[in-house]
Amino acid sequence: LNDKNEHQNIRIECIQLIKKNSNKCNEQQLDEVFNSSMDIFTDKNDNTHVRKECAELLGRIAVNLNKKHFDNTFQCFTNGLKDSKANVRKSCAKSLVTLSKKWNDKQLDITVQYLIDEFQNKNGYCYTFRHLLEGIAMKLNETQIDS
Repeated sequence: LNDKNEHQNIRIECIQLIKKNSNKCNEQQLDEVFNSSMDIFTDKNDNTHVRKECAELLGRIAVNLNKKHFDNTFQCFTNGLKDSKANVRKSCAKSLVTLSKKWNDKQLDITVQYLIDEFQNKNGYCYTFRHLLEGIAMKLNETQIDS
């Protein structure tokens, strides 16, 4: 998984296998998967498809991790919404929807403000942000909906 010299398809297959079996991992294994996946995802020099798969894996396992890891994953994905690669942005939005089940009010507010800013900016990423908004719409309060 961490070997950049390994063919990207093999690394992606490893990530997908871990994703399928993550519910069988103990806390130490999840912690190792988290650290490895976070390193790969945040390395913008790594393969885009591998980074996309890591985002989806992180989204799946973060809901079962401690608050620190969950908060780090949330921050990583909100930063990832600005990634130059469309498929990475889309994976971040998809994973944020998964994480939204455990968001606190502050995380929801951050996401809503980010969406408002981006829709006003009209930078061409509207599909990604629309998907995120659809995924969290039921969590919004009246003020957030009005915004």
